[in-house]
Amino acid sequence: MPAPRSTKGGTRGTVYREIARQRLADAKSLLNHARFNEAIYLAGYAIECHLKFAVCKRNDAIYLPANLEVHDWERLVAAAGLAADIKAQRPMALIYYGLAEQWGPALRYPTANYSVSEASILYKEMHALYHFLKELAP
Repeated sequence: MPAPRSTKGGTRGTVYREIARQRLADAKSLLNHARFNEAIYLAGYAIECHLKFAVCKRNDAIYLPANLEVHDWERLVAAAGLAADIKAQRPMALIYYGLAEQWGPALRYPTANYSVSEASILYKEMHALYHFLKELAP
């Protein structure tokens, strides 16, 4: 008799992949409508979700383990085995490490509004990083 599935964690990796795709599209729409803070939050969340998918894919797991339901990109990158791939691409490594360092509450929930130029730069970097990660874990 197979062991019962654990309810801890519980979110399917494929759900994270689809949510990542949807949230990046939402971010673009928000950016186009001058909703900069929300656009940056969702673009970063898209990256986080894709990393969670990559963890599942790397570990041949259907569900993301509960201990990895975190906002910590570094931890997710390590669990997905992507650190060496990121480091090998210097331009992407610079973008990744710059964004990962910022992906805390101050970036996710800023008290001030992003300017057009700040939001454009952050979105452009997050968009590029998302597509790079998507190539590493399609």
